[in-house]
Amino acid sequence: MTHAYIYDAIRTPRGKARPDGGLHPLTPFELMTTLYKALEERTGLNPSDLGDVILGCATQAGEQAANIAKTSTLYAGWPHSIPGMTVNRYCSSGIDAINIAAMKVMTGVDELVV
Repeated sequence: MTHAYIYDAIRTPRGKARPDGGLHPLTPFELMTTLYKALEERTGLNPSDLGDVILGCATQAGEQAANIAKTSTLYAGWPHSIPGMTVNRYCSSGIDAINIAAMKVMTGVDELVV
C-alpha cells in the first residue's frame, strides 16, 4: 500500500460568529482563497496536479453551503477540472477530511489531495 504524507497544514482563522466579528467582512470564498494561495507559495503547489480538494466544514450555511470545496477552488481561479468534496461531521469534519484524503492517496485513487 502507498503511504500518504502531509506536506503542509493550514486552516482558516476563527472568529466570533456575529455581525461585528473580526472576520465578518470576509466571505468563505475569500478565506479559502487565502489558504490556497498560501499553499501555492509555501509548497510550490501546482493546482493542475491536484486530484481532489476535500474540506471539513460543519454548520454549512449561506455561501459556504453548496459544496464549498468545489466552489472555493473556482473562486480562487484554480482549474475547473479539480473536483471537491465537503465533509460535515461536526467536530470531526477536519480530521475526517484528512483521513479521506489520505485514503484516496493510499489506495491509488489520487496522488495529490488538498
